[in-house]
Amino acid sequence: MSDFNYLLLWIALPAVLLAALLCIHSIAELVEKLKAYWIGRQPDIWQDHDLNLNGMRDPLTQLPNRSALMKKLQNAIRRAHASQSKVAVALINLDDFKPVKNTLHHLTGDAELKIIAKRLEASLRGADIACRIGGDAFLLLIQEVKTHQEIELIIQRLIDSLISPLNVNDHAINLSISVGIATYPAIPDTDHLIICADTAMYQAKSAGRNLYRFYDEEMGVAGDQLQEMQLDLKQALENNEFELYFQPKVDAQHGHIRGLEALIRWRHPVKGSILPTVFIQAAERFGLISRIHHWVVEECCRTMHRLRSQGLHTQISVNLAAQQLRDPALVHHIVELLDQFQLPHSCLVFEISGLMALKHPDIFNARMAEFQSAGIDIALDDFGITNASIAYLQKVQQVKLDRKITIKIADDKKSHEMTDALIRLAHSLDQIVVAEGIENEAQARCFRELKCDMMQGHLFGYPVSADKLAPLLEQRSAKVD
Repeated sequence: MSDFNYLLLWIALPAVLLAALLCIHSIAELVEKLKAYWIGRQPDIWQDHDLNLNGMRDPLTQLPNRSALMKKLQNAIRRAHASQSKVAVALINLDDFKPVKNTLHHLTGDAELKIIAKRLEASLRGADIACRIGGDAFLLLIQEVKTHQEIELIIQRLIDSLISPLNVNDHAINLSISVGIATYPAIPDTDHLIICADTAMYQAKSAGRNLYRFYDEEMGVAGDQLQEMQLDLKQALENNEFELYFQPKVDAQHGHIRGLEALIRWRHPVKGSILPTVFIQAAERFGLISRIHHWVVEECCRTMHRLRSQGLHTQISVNLAAQQLRDPALVHHIVELLDQFQLPHSCLVFEISGLMALKHPDIFNARMAEFQSAGIDIALDDFGITNASIAYLQKVQQVKLDRKITIKIADDKKSHEMTDALIRLAHSLDQIVVAEGIENEAQARCFRELKCDMMQGHLFGYPVSADKLAPLLEQRSAKVD
């Protein structure tokens, strides 16, 4: 080869290499675009019929629920990663919804939520998804956006559509909402996205009405605390950090133990004992309350099975939260546990707030029918301080007089007379009456005179752990089947 040809080769070689690199880059870019296109074209595995079959819809509004949202959010993040776009989660909360519901009527509140759900769906773009995650809280999943400005336009259009006055059951209702927004990839994981959107929503609520706020670093401390609580709760379930204590319910006339109330406690390895007033609300917020409730019922069944093997028979009451009452499989799961431990269904009684019955009448009635069919008793909690109708009272087997009534009975004539009327009403419906919060003998004497059936409070014993139940029941129990 001549020197001239060598010279041409050395001159051409860089150009050839550059062309090859450009070609490789173009091919890689093409592959990524095809990948993004393919993922974007894949159907969402949670189609409408799947939502119905798998219990993924909110029963009131028929919107997807929290479980469906988490599946859809995971898919959206995968598509956004491939297409280098953003995903936004917007948490929408109605301002002052509970006062509206209490002042008017629960049916008005339910009708309002249905209208809001329809307005949400009508304001969505094709790629967006609206979910109801409980109470007056909704989540909007916004996909295929590139900038914050696009998200702001979508949210403002949503706010405008929701705040138009409603006419519900001949009531004119003016809505006000607060919206918190968090985005992927700025926040990379699904759980943290929702926590941050929740934190931003409370910032919007504190700033005024009909506002939205994006999550930012200044909100990070509160968001981190919420995420820490969520992780701690999950670890508590995995590491068996919860334990049950049991407070006796005694026969008002004879003093022997007729039942126990199960009270959950959390033994955090670092923070020590944490009361349910701190973590139950957080568990409901993060969708963990059902897992905790299942653990409580299973532990109660295990405890009763152990006691019955020693010849000790009693009934244990368990508190039931609103989110659990909405679960259509609730009674089925409870019956499975009772049968697993070979226990009579009368061993358990579930305490339900009177407010729950008022706020969710259709769900309440459905669950009550299922409990009755299964032979499981229900106690209406907070009796005397909530506006529970006679119709709801007829569906339960026990009522619990709230401690706000108990504390005044020995000193206030009107409280004494009102309590007498409440006990007579319950007895006329063949219900067992339990007075809680009994602290002294004067209170106990009043309830005995009024023919109350059972009493509960520190006068008769503080809550004890499961390993101390057997000697307690041996001393002060009567057989209950």
